[in-house]
Amino acid sequence: MGFMGFGSSRVFQSTDFGRTWTDISGNLPDTPVNFLIVNPIAPNMLIAATDTGVFVTTDLGRNWARLGLGLPSTPCLHLRANATTGHLYVGTYGRGIWRMPLPTAAFVTTRIEVPWRSGQLGGIVNLRATLQRTDSGAGVAGKRLQFELDDRAVGSAVTGSDGSATLAYTIPLDAALIRDHTITATFDGDSAFNPSSGTGILSVSRAYTVVMIRDQSVPYGSTALLKARLTRRDDGRPISGKLLRFSVGGAEVGTATTDAEGEASVSYSGRHLGDLRCRRRSTETLFTTVPQHMRP
Repeated sequence: MGFMGFGSSRVFQSTDFGRTWTDISGNLPDTPVNFLIVNPIAPNMLIAATDTGVFVTTDLGRNWARLGLGLPSTPCLHLRANATTGHLYVGTYGRGIWRMPLPTAAFVTTRIEVPWRSGQLGGIVNLRATLQRTDSGAGVAGKRLQFELDDRAVGSAVTGSDGSATLAYTIPLDAALIRDHTITATFDGDSAFNPSSGTGILSVSRAYTVVMIRDQSVPYGSTALLKARLTRRDDGRPISGKLLRFSVGGAEVGTATTDAEGEASVSYSGRHLGDLRCRRRSTETLFTTVPQHMRP
């Protein structure tokens, strides 16, 4: 028996002709259940039409999974199963009638879990998703998952022995991307496994940088070539085309733009520190200061 409404149990089962009822709503979403049928070719399978799609359970409601992909985002109101043709028909509210293959007794329902990830502009982040059986939680190996970011396809990967798939994704250097993005992983399904999808969050931040420079000893009156190298903090890759400001004793002595190796240099004369300091010390230690963040 299914119930319409929100905020309460939605599917109940009776094994004593209605004298007592057991809640088997399980993990169904909080949405009205409009129609229920038992699969005629797989009596262990209960199929529910809800306001948010069609769901199926093979373990008496302990675990429910979305059945099929591609249904329009509209309430599903009616179900009809044809054991002869092997099809399940779904009647929707205002979007017509849809057809999909009727699951067999050996059919396995699946779910996808997508963990939260974080990354920096211009950096590489590993998008991950795990394909699992809904009945046991075991990983499903050897299946290809499609990855999307904000509904834009970014690649695919095959699940390993534990059901997890990893896709290396390079975040573009675009300041407009500094925010949270939706990761969607989708499994198209096959003859043995139900299609499924899952979502997670990718949080993108500005890129942190590191400037490397060696201390130098410069005899009074001579000229030194100050060198620095700008790299990413997350993976050590050099950053080109960025302006470095060089200062000595708190006074700026020049600027230079980093090359393809992230390196920049300026010429500096020891006399810039003034006669008093130079008389007291025959050598000067050089330092450099740069912004802490990479500016896209």
